Amino acid sequence: MGFAAILRLGILPSWNATTGDFANYFVGARVARDIAEPGRFLYDGFFTFQREIDRAGLDASGSFLALPPSTALLLLPMASLSPASARNILTAFQFFCVVLSI
Repeated sequence: MGFAAILRLGILPSWNATTGDFANYFVGARVARDIAEPGRFLYDGFFTFQREIDRAGLDASGSFLALPPSTALLLLPMASLSPASARNILTAFQFFCVVLSI
């Protein structure tokens, strides 16, 4: 019962979903990878960061509010993937962590 609930309520809704805070962290990782001074850019304002979210092909609005900023680096290894692929890998990793904790 517990495994089915986690799968139905946690895994399936987030599979391929690139909305919510994921866009902030994913684009933050891409900015850290691509831009020479990411710290200055990330906090440059909503419109600049929103432009990068749009450029990544994400259907989300956001601004970089990750505190601490180093949390964007968690997705750095996945920054070259498509947003959906990165989200699916992150979801699978989170599910693996839940299974290990049971």
